[in-house]
Amino acid sequence: MYMRVLAVIALLTQSAVAFSTRQRCESSLVSKPELRGGKICEPSLLSKPKLLKLRGGNDLVTKAIVPTIATSLANAMFFSGLPEVISLKAAGSLGAFNPLPMPVIFANCLGWLIYSFLKKDVFIMASNAPGLLLATWYVLTVTRIADPTKVAAVESTHMVLTAVHIATAVGCIFLGLDRAQMTTVYGVLCNIILL
Repeated sequence: MYMRVLAVIALLTQSAVAFSTRQRCESSLVSKPELRGGKICEPSLLSKPKLLKLRGGNDLVTKAIVPTIATSLANAMFFSGLPEVISLKAAGSLGAFNPLPMPVIFANCLGWLIYSFLKKDVFIMASNAPGLLLATWYVLTVTRIADPTKVAAVESTHMVLTAVHIATAVGCIFLGLDRAQMTTVYGVLCNIILL
């Protein structure tokens, strides 16, 4: 399936890259990956930076179109829980609903929002700012209607993940990390939270 998507992208961007994820020259006798059998091998599809560039070197696809689609999908994902939380609030009970993902969504969006500020990336910011607001509302709503056991689990998860963010920020500052290093630290932290 992904080969079809790559083929369509390559056709749309007038790319002349071969539709292979392997190197073209497969002789293993030469130690350098660029030279095999005396010929210069073409790099794989994924390592070609010009693959997604439009004719003339304009990278509209990678700098605007794809990030806009990703931002829309991220916001759709965060808003997808809204109808269920609204109906739970109207019912006044969580029933079998598991509220633990709500503080995780909050911590995830908070981390990516900090990451977007460090990276100065408006698309990452636009992908996570609405999610942070929604996650705040989700946490507040579920803690009002949950039984005490679930409330305690939500509160402790929320507090631990918030403490992790505070400890990470304090660590970055006191270790004297520069912006690039802090960006890396927050990127790793956010991916760990996603897992």
